[in-house]
Amino acid sequence: MRYIILSIFTAAALFCSPGSANAVTIYGSAYIGGGASTLYTIDPTTGLATAVGTGIGYDRVGAMDFDPGTGILYGIGSNTPNTFSLITIDTTTGLGTTVGNTVGNFQDINFRSDGTLFGFAGGALYTIDLMTGAATLVGSISSGIGNGNGLAFDPMDTLYRINGATISTLDQTDASETMTGTVNYPVDFVNPRTNAMDYDLATGTLYASVIHSPAGDRPGSLSGANFIAEIDLATGDVSNARLTVAGLDALAVLPEQSATPGPTNGVPESMSTLWLGLALIGLFTFQRLRCVRFC
Repeated sequence: MRYIILSIFTAAALFCSPGSANAVTIYGSAYIGGGASTLYTIDPTTGLATAVGTGIGYDRVGAMDFDPGTGILYGIGSNTPNTFSLITIDTTTGLGTTVGNTVGNFQDINFRSDGTLFGFAGGALYTIDLMTGAATLVGSISSGIGNGNGLAFDPMDTLYRINGATISTLDQTDASETMTGTVNYPVDFVNPRTNAMDYDLATGTLYASVIHSPAGDRPGSLSGANFIAEIDLATGDVSNARLTVAGLDALAVLPEQSATPGPTNGVPESMSTLWLGLALIGLFTFQRLRCVRFC
C-alpha cells in the first residue's frame, strides 16, 4: 500500500503539474528609415529573428501589442504618407489589416489587463478605440516627446515609460509622470534608448527593444545596432542583451493563454491535461490495487 501511495504521487507529478511551460513567444516589427515593415518572431536567448511572411503591408510599424483577452495582435502603421492607422496583424501571414485612422505615429502602445489600449504619441498619452482607431487624449506628459519611449504595463497594471535612460510611471487618468529610476545600459552602448517593451506576465520578465547609435568616436561600439534585452525596472539593470534584426522598433510578448491551442470542447487545454492526468492516475491505481489483491 505504501508503494501504491508513492506511485500515485509520482504519477500526479508527471501528469498534473504545470510541467514544462511553453517558452516565451516574442514578436517584433522592424523597418529601415521610413520604409516597409516586416513582422518577426524573436528568440530572446539568442536574438535570432525569423521573418513571418514577406511584409506587414504598412510602413513604420513602430508600436504593437497583443490584446490580453482575444490574443489579437494590434499595431500602428502607415500605408499613405503621414497618415497612421490602428491595424491588426496576422501572426501566421504577417499581414496587417486597417481598423481605422488614428491621431499619428505612436511610439509605443500597450494593453492594460482589462483590454484598454494605451499609446504614447507626440509627448502625450492616449487611449485607442479598438473598433475605430480613434484616440482619446489622457494628458500631456511633462517630459515631452522624449527619446525611445518604450511603454508597458507591469503585472500589477502600473504603466511604465522609459525615456532615454529615465524610468517613470504614468498616471492613467491624467498622464502625470513620476520618475522611479534609471536604466543601467551596457557601458559600450552609445546614445541608447528603449524604443519598445512588453512584459511576459507569466514570469514578470520585461523584454525590451534597445537601440544605440551612432557609434561616434567611441572605439569598439556598433553603429545603429538593435538588441533585445531584459530590463529590471526596480534596479534599472539590463541583462541578456542579444544582437537582433536591424531596425527593430516594436515588440509584443504573446500572452500565455494564446501560446497554446485554444479550448477543447469548451475546456481550456490546461484543464483537459489535468483531467487526462487524473484519469491516468485512476487507471494506474486500479491496476495496482487489483494486482495487490489477485496477483
